[in-house]
Amino acid sequence: DIMERLRSRVETFDWHTIRPGLSVTVSAGIATYQAGETANDLLKRVDNALYKAKEAGRNCSAIA
Repeated sequence: DIMERLRSRVETFDWHTIRPGLSVTVSAGIATYQAGETANDLLKRVDNALYKAKEAGRNCSAIA
């Protein structure tokens, strides 16, 4: 999926060419809009998924 490809590319990019010793990873929460849902409801689900990804060890994604 797109998020996994992005996460992998960020992880494997040679960040040392920009700044020696720099390491960058991505954690992401992903959700799709559900009919009748408010923007705040959607953002809350995305935020919860992000924290789930971070609790899983970071450098990963979670789907709400």
